[in-house]
Order: sequence, then structure tokens, then C-alpha cells
Amino acid sequence: MANRYKPEGTKVESLEDVELALTEIRNAENEIFKIDSAADVQIAKIRDKAAKDGEKYRNSIQAAVAKVQAYADYNRDELFKKSKSVELENGTFGYRQSTKVSVKKATAELLHKLIEQKTEELKTETDRTIKAQLKEDIAKLEVCIKVEEKLQKKAIGELSDSDRLAIQAQKIVVDQFFCETKKEEVNQELLKKAV
Repeated sequence: MANRYKPEGTKVESLEDVELALTEIRNAENEIFKIDSAADVQIAKIRDKAAKDGEKYRNSIQAAVAKVQAYADYNRDELFKKSKSVELENGTFGYRQSTKVSVKKATAELLHKLIEQKTEELKTETDRTIKAQLKEDIAKLEVCIKVEEKLQKKAIGELSDSDRLAIQAQKIVVDQFFCETKKEEVNQELLKKAV
């Protein structure tokens, strides 16, 4: 879609004046396009150079994190008795709990069967409270499958244990290692000095 501009400045008296103005706009847009294109090329070069220049530092970070993780894994019982992380002067390391959902090949088929089963129960149920619960359960189950029959692990993870068991899916909770620096501390020190 073309850019639309609001009029500013001098009056235009004729169609010829309009044509001249349109030509001026078109020429200016062409120049802007050339400038933007040249900038895009330069930005791509700068990004490539930054990626190359930063590679040794990214590798250094990965190696240092691996060292810290090896230390944490080896001393896990002693370091994390009271807390899942250890805070030091320059940063924090430890474990965060993360949740994954494991599904089997049969999960999609079993999910369909469970939806059908609950739909049949809904048809015969007379109690309003139970009907409402069944409708809610069916809605939660239907969200677990995308239209193209792709399982939604996050939604499956939110199902009740019995529903996950019925479809041969399980929730797996693991501690994942993390390592982060205290960037805020530097800014806080600078703010104190400025005040």
C-alpha cells in the first residue's frame, strides 16, 4: 500500500502542479528506499561482524557455565540443602523446576476417545453441576488438540492426573540448571554515585 501524506505548505493551483508534487514525492520515496536499502546492507554486515566478534565470548560463557554446573552437580546435596539457588557477589546459580509433558503415539487417539466418552456422559447426565463440569472437561480436552491433530503438550500438562493417565501421558518435573549475572547491581552503584 502506498504512503498517504497530509498536505503542508504552499497551495497547488492546477493538475500540473499536482503532477509536479507527485513526481517530487515519488523521487523522494525512491531516494529513501535507496538509503534504507543501503542501511539494511550495512546493518547486516554489522550484525555479522558482531556475531563473529562475540563468538569467543559466547564460547567463554558456555564454558564457564559448564564449569559452574559441574561444580553445582557435584556439590548439589551440600549447596542446595536450604535453597534451590546460591547467591554470590557476581551472580546466582542453582536449579529451577521446569515441567515437561511426555506423550505417546496413542495419546491423540486416546484423547479423542476420552472426549467421545465425556460427550456421551454429557448427553445422559441430568445433574446441572455435573453437566457443567463435563462441558468444562470436554473444552479442556479439545484444546489439547490443534485442528491439524497436533498434540498441545502445555494443555495436556494442565489436565488432571486421571485424564493424563487415561491418554497415556505423564507430567515430568525436572530441575533445570541456570546461571545469571547481577546486571542491576552495576546500575544501582552508578545511581548512588550520581546522587
